[in-house]
Amino acid sequence: MNFYHSFWEFGHNKMNSNLYDMHKLSVLTCLKNHGNIHLITTQKGKEFLKDIPYTSVELFDEEINRNYSNFWAISKIYAYRQIARKMKPFIHIDYDVFLFKKLPDYILNSRICAQETEKLFDSKYQSINKLRGVLNNKYLFEDYSPIFEYNTGIFGGNDTQSISHYCEEVLKLVFDESNLQAFNQNLFSDKWHLSTILEQSYLSMVMDQIHVDVSVLFQDMKEHSKSLDIGYTHLMGAKKNLKVIEAIKKKILEYQ
Repeated sequence: MNFYHSFWEFGHNKMNSNLYDMHKLSVLTCLKNHGNIHLITTQKGKEFLKDIPYTSVELFDEEINRNYSNFWAISKIYAYRQIARKMKPFIHIDYDVFLFKKLPDYILNSRICAQETEKLFDSKYQSINKLRGVLNNKYLFEDYSPIFEYNTGIFGGNDTQSISHYCEEVLKLVFDESNLQAFNQNLFSDKWHLSTILEQSYLSMVMDQIHVDVSVLFQDMKEHSKSLDIGYTHLMGAKKNLKVIEAIKKKILEYQ
């Protein structure tokens, strides 16, 4: 299985040592347990991460419009599509995902895989309805009201055709000229809602539409208690915790 990171300087936090260290530990753990991890990035990202031992580094095929930085996950959609076009199985992991053990075979052999299913809470429903209300062309939002979404701390699989289709559906929605004004608004008080709706909620809609099952590492957030057993860590909201930052530095020394 081929593993990937992607990096877009307009979609991340500030390029500092903490961000660098998270990328490095993620790479080192993946190399130890899966033997490879590739990077798709910009020229600036290539320079920033140049001393990390990626298996290979390539640039995005297309420049990503920085005006979409409020939709930070767009770089991941571009990366998924670019990787899927190679027509080889892959798993993309977030830079704050650490694979301290090998992922289970059912994930590696899956048609499509993701980290977990997440039930949509009230504020997320409100955000989805708000977005649906301002879109001129609603596409799947016209017909689907998701009851859950997929966390994409890990995402990929063996069915690259379905992954390509999902990416094209997202970009078709986002780049529809009649929708541009909607995406340029600050619609949500929780800024991360837009990205997770367009990446994660839309993933559940597309896979439902084409009748493809998604294999998940965890059934829901409650199952994260199993993460130590399977050696999987996704920092998510803990990225700026000082104790976590120090722990990452120590772990890097162990894996070098």
